[in-house]
Amino acid sequence: EAIIWSLVRWNYDDETIVFRRQNPNQTVQLDLKTNSTTVLDNFYGMLSPNGSYILRDNGEVWDIENHTSVQGLPNKVWGTDIKYTDKSWSPHAKRIALHFDIPRSSNTSIDTDILTVWTVGSDVRILHQWTNNSDMANRIVDFGWTEDEQLLAIAENRNSEWQLVNVTTGIARAFYETNHYEVIIQDWSPDGHLLAISDFMSIQVWDIDRQEIIFSQFVNEASTAKFSSDGRYLAMSGALEGAIIIWDSLNNTTSRIETDSIVGVVTIEWFNHDRNLITTVDKIAIWDVAEQKVI
Repeated sequence: EAIIWSLVRWNYDDETIVFRRQNPNQTVQLDLKTNSTTVLDNFYGMLSPNGSYILRDNGEVWDIENHTSVQGLPNKVWGTDIKYTDKSWSPHAKRIALHFDIPRSSNTSIDTDILTVWTVGSDVRILHQWTNNSDMANRIVDFGWTEDEQLLAIAENRNSEWQLVNVTTGIARAFYETNHYEVIIQDWSPDGHLLAISDFMSIQVWDIDRQEIIFSQFVNEASTAKFSSDGRYLAMSGALEGAIIIWDSLNNTTSRIETDSIVGVVTIEWFNHDRNLITTVDKIAIWDVAEQKVI
């Protein structure tokens, strides 16, 4: 059975990469200078982008350096125990988005889908948005932050809808419908003007200002997409694609890097001034983009 790796974070300063793997379930740190690995004990939860905090599954925010809890988020709503089904750090670790469901019970006559946004290290809740459903048909399935931490793209599974919500006002800026499979939010361009989303068989790039799709690429069981730091390139792949596809937004051209992997790429990350890519799947690989080979 293949060991599946997923990227937790890439640290530019320390030149280390943190990965999580299944079977066995471990978190491993790779030092690129020495090519050595270290298993991180007591590491569970979601690491913040700056590496300072861990968001535990129970809603606790843990300060790694000081070994202290800085925040405990609610674990009950309307007297009902809740479990956070989706969690997301904002890009600069100033805010946390949390999603949970409350099933129909004696405390509520309808199913309730709730998304909250909190300021890190305080009890300030800046967004409380919910969708009430009697048939479980309209559920939040994914969300992703803009770089300035002001907007959340929220995908829902009814008619593959998604919208942009201002996290401080709760007001939807725009509303979109793809008419395809369930939408997953993949990545924002650094300037916040383009958003890459995926459905089961494609990656699409939306121009937020023009409110239209400007690029669409067939990707077999699309699973990941990531913009380069300058926003010019989008690297993407899928569970059965067997290649990394790179879109050049300036010239509107695509190129392929064959991966020769049994299973598809799980995560992609640009680094080294966009000259290299890290991919994870049944193995970790670092690619030279120009040479289209593993280094």
